[in-house]
Amino acid sequence: MIAALGAFDGFHRGHQILLKEARRLSDFSGARWGVVTLTPHPQLLFSPKSPALLFTEQERHRLARFLSVPQYVRIPFTRETADLSPSGFLDALHALCGIKGVVVGSDFRFGKGRSGNVSFLERESRRRGWFFTALEQMRMGGTPVSSTRVRRVLLEGNLMETAELLGYPFFVSGPVVRGDGRGRTLGFPTANVAVPAMKLLPPDGVYACVVFLNGKRHAAAVNIGRNPTFPGARARRFEVHILECDADLYDRVLSVFLLQRLRPELHFSGPAELVARVKEDVAAAKCVTALLSPEEDSVLERLSRDENLLVQERSTVSVE
Repeated sequence: MIAALGAFDGFHRGHQILLKEARRLSDFSGARWGVVTLTPHPQLLFSPKSPALLFTEQERHRLARFLSVPQYVRIPFTRETADLSPSGFLDALHALCGIKGVVVGSDFRFGKGRSGNVSFLERESRRRGWFFTALEQMRMGGTPVSSTRVRRVLLEGNLMETAELLGYPFFVSGPVVRGDGRGRTLGFPTANVAVPAMKLLPPDGVYACVVFLNGKRHAAAVNIGRNPTFPGARARRFEVHILECDADLYDRVLSVFLLQRLRPELHFSGPAELVARVKEDVAAAKCVTALLSPEEDSVLERLSRDENLLVQERSTVSVE
């Protein structure tokens, strides 16, 4: 296997050049290729206070499908795995995947205490007879494309730049759960999507978005926040009003593709003022989705598909 190695939180454009190189080496050598990553993300094991991640495991799986990754190998990341020496990690990797070559970023580190680097990996690959490529970080606007940069831009509410860095719109997937039912009484029923705790979200506010239901694209508006217009403390919510939709969505898993921030979350004097502003938000969201290019439409449609992909759960060998 030609393995593209990495954490791959987001499969952003920088990651995608690794996939392209792995595919090239596969075509050259005749060996199969795929992504090998760790689950859960190493940050979640070693740093409980680490920043939330861009995508859940299920969402990363969807992105692998979207990017036509033929094999997506997720190695459970445990204390045992973390304690493997760099050589031990490569031995385990080969035993699990039958490695013929590796593709990594130039800043790739692995093994106990992140003691293995690209120079070591290059020497080991040569000794083991593997193909090897280390690629410099892709740059956009003069700055490297990284998951850290994507998180920063997302937290600024800049969904358009986030999509530029990712190569596709940021999205949120989760089951629809019961809310207060207040939106329906106001004339704007919403689907309350349960977002995993580790999932990073943009700042509170209203966003233009797209939702696919039964293969049909719908414009929608999302409110992220705590509904400050109404009394009482409540947890942060992710509420979606889908245009031209009367379906009962409870318990259904919904994927919401965020396109543009329309405004911050505001406190209104009462329901009447809120309804008037929501009407403006819905009109703006409809306008944003109407201006999508054919290429953007195609990306959204492909992301919404649920095709089969070979997913392999592997276990590491014992610690050296």
